[in-house]
Amino acid sequence: MQGLPLWALALLLLLPLLLGAAQVSVGGHSALIPAWTIEGEQYYDLSALCRALEVKLTSHPETQRSSLARGTSRLVLAPGSPQLLLDGRVIQLPSPPRWVQGAVAVPAAFLGPLSELLGSPVIIESFTSDDRPGAELIRAALEPAAISRVVLDPGHGGSDPGALGPEGHCEKDVTLAVALMAKPIIERELGCEVLMTRTSDVFVPLAERTRLANAWGADLFVSIHANGYRRSEASGVETFYLAMTASDEQAAAVAAEENAVLQLEGGPSPDALSDLQAILWDMVQTEVLQASAEVAELIQSRLADFAETANRGVKQAPFFVLIGTQMPAVLVEVGFITNPDEARRLSRPEVQLELARAIAMAIVDYDARLRNGM
Repeated sequence: MQGLPLWALALLLLLPLLLGAAQVSVGGHSALIPAWTIEGEQYYDLSALCRALEVKLTSHPETQRSSLARGTSRLVLAPGSPQLLLDGRVIQLPSPPRWVQGAVAVPAAFLGPLSELLGSPVIIESFTSDDRPGAELIRAALEPAAISRVVLDPGHGGSDPGALGPEGHCEKDVTLAVALMAKPIIERELGCEVLMTRTSDVFVPLAERTRLANAWGADLFVSIHANGYRRSEASGVETFYLAMTASDEQAAAVAAEENAVLQLEGGPSPDALSDLQAILWDMVQTEVLQASAEVAELIQSRLADFAETANRGVKQAPFFVLIGTQMPAVLVEVGFITNPDEARRLSRPEVQLELARAIAMAIVDYDARLRNGM
């Protein structure tokens, strides 16, 4: 080694550790995670693996242990030790987890106990840095998220129930449930901060919701609602972004319904937008309108793939809550609570979770586009 330059020594030290990426999937959901080949064996980033599979991961710095939890089951590991503890049962791995570039990495054999924890097989397809498609996947998996802060806005709340269903279902309850479920999914998938304009059944004025998003420096604002209409047979999902003139009569009606809370706030009527407001809105929105339209399309696409209801498409309307936002902003209508069948469906936790996942993954899609310069 004598006489070798420092850069050559560093390269020799790095040769056993090849960086790559892996596509991990379970139960129909998949994501990219960082992966390494160390001494001929495949290792995966534990934190990214848990985010992808929606497994709760807790680190214990004092003992250097990490615990994974799903329901009442628990899997405990420690870097350097080949022994795992799964619900009190000791499992021996051929190779131990280890620290790699400041992250806990687990060997491929770890997927067996992990599958037991989840009750479903975990499938991983690996890519190396030697092939071009793999290199692109590596960059996508390792680049930091372009979105650092998302604000979720559960519509209505407190003294404002929003739209009411024929069997007593309230819009405010559905919107809060969906937002609370979407928050941890976005945080796991992107590692970004997710803030909410309300986390309980409280009343928040429309202007305050916008003010909070701007004050928090959000990169994206998503207002979640459930539709109401005089015809109980109306159904479907739709996503809006801001325009001073509605794209059609039905979009105008939805905006009027959501803006009606202004009367409860004792503020201006929904139609009382001054010329100054319009000018200020135009100055800001010219830079974010295109991005808002893109986010709306992505959310609508994800919702349409999941929802067992009509795809009503992407529309524009003058929603007061979107006026003045300094970031891409959309309003999502996850269904019609005035439709008895749809109201019952929207009240089911498993449906709320799927709606939350659709919104969250659309945000992940948008982040990927930003990172790829699209």
